[in-house]
Amino acid sequence: MPALQLKRFIIPIWLSIGIVVVIGLIAWLAIIIGYSKPLPETEVEKSLIPTEIMRARAAPVTSLIGTVVSIKADVMVLAATTARNPHLQEDASYRIGVSDETKVAISHVPKTIPPDITDPGSLYRSVLGTIRDIKIGDMVNVRMGGEVRGMEQLAAESIEVTKVKP
Repeated sequence: MPALQLKRFIIPIWLSIGIVVVIGLIAWLAIIIGYSKPLPETEVEKSLIPTEIMRARAAPVTSLIGTVVSIKADVMVLAATTARNPHLQEDASYRIGVSDETKVAISHVPKTIPPDITDPGSLYRSVLGTIRDIKIGDMVNVRMGGEVRGMEQLAAESIEVTKVKP
């Protein structure tokens, strides 16, 4: 009679295999669901993101650096390169509206620093200027009040001109 009770507690092989398979599927689903959550990006992962996506994620760009191609009383044409403006997708020319109210700062910087100077900061000076002080070929940083990307005609709020002294 004890042998009959023992058979009653024996689990058929197909049932034990089924239990193992179900437990495996539950564990697999738990792992899949856990990995489907976005992980925080590390610096290495950010470097692998295409430049176009990084540009789209970037904060608004409100200034351009470039060379003055032409300037008139109310419009300045600026040639901006991707080398100086990494937010741009290609080199481009921009028509920028200027007026007498546009603030202009002219910075004079030396080409080289003399070795006997103890305070290199004394070599750099900035003065207020006007639109008439800007010349073709000057390197400028133009700040606008709004987004630059995707725009071809803009209005300048302020302009910084950098002039290199020989």
